[in-house]
Order: sequence, then C-alpha cells, then structure tokens
Amino acid sequence: MASGIPLVTEIQNRQCEDNEKWLPEARKRNGVTFERVESLYSTKELKRRRNNPLKKKGSIILTVETEENQNKLVREGLLIGAEWFPVQLWDISLKEEQCFRCLK
Repeated sequence: MASGIPLVTEIQNRQCEDNEKWLPEARKRNGVTFERVESLYSTKELKRRRNNPLKKKGSIILTVETEENQNKLVREGLLIGAEWFPVQLWDISLKEEQCFRCLK
C-alpha cells in the first residue's frame, strides 16, 4: 500500500482502463513489475474524497509479481512523477471496517 497519493491521480478502485494506462509508466519509473493497481476506497468513497476540497491525498494498493519486488518497494518507496511515496505491506484484513458501537 502506498500512502499520500494525490487524489487527482487517475486510479480507480477496481481493474479498469485508467489503472491499466497508469501501470507502464510506474513499471518503468520504479523498475518493478506491477500486476495490478487500485484505489483503497470504494467508488462512492473515492468520488466523495475527490469532491472534498479538504481531502487531497489517499492510498493505493499495488500488487507485484515477486517477493523481491515487494521488498524493493517497501525499502525504496514508490516514485510517481517527481514525487516519492512510502510503501508498506498491506493485508486484505486492513480493508475490513468495524462498527465501534456494536463491534460487528
């Protein structure tokens, strides 16, 4: 997972043409083979965040081919354009939401 990515970056929350267009440049710039990229947020949440002038950054999920690529990204970070972003390991359980009232 890469954090602090500008919300104007054309990455959606599912596999789509925008995401596929983004991948070749990211592969070339970072020297890592990405299998997939997607936004951490649902379509509705992503739209809400992009329309909120106070929200300027978000997170993306990157899937890589090998553990070596994974370690390289965590160690060196992700370069998008002229900006560097930190990368951390991510697990699907981190995307789960829990109600703090009923704990479901």
